Amino acid sequence: IVYTIAIIGLLFISQKEDKGRVKTGACLLLTILIVSFVKNTYAIERPCVGRNDCPDWYSFPSLHAALAFCIMASTMNKKESAYGLYFLFAILVCFTRMNLGVHTFVDVAAALPIAFISYYSVDFAYRQGGWA
Repeated sequence: IVYTIAIIGLLFISQKEDKGRVKTGACLLLTILIVSFVKNTYAIERPCVGRNDCPDWYSFPSLHAALAFCIMASTMNKKESAYGLYFLFAILVCFTRMNLGVHTFVDVAAALPIAFISYYSVDFAYRQGGWA
């Protein structure tokens, strides 16, 4: 819940215009769908399996990292962007997921291309249809 609130907060902080918020929100939703599909397709157990504090859902890829990378991607190529801060946030999320033992490096690394595929797919759809 805390992470969800943080991501929604970052969405509103990182995007000052409604169209940017819509595009970033769509990117986050598409990322959730893609990560869910991939997790259920590969069904890779978490490295912490057997521990009481281990989440139930599959490990690969990391949804936390993918969402953080989505926010980061949405701030690229902006004139007044705090891209560096969002990049550091995404890296911090990746390291904490690995440090907690709930993901491996491969899990968090796989989140990066998923986030960029989501972002550029939404951006392409926006440019083609002008829906935002």
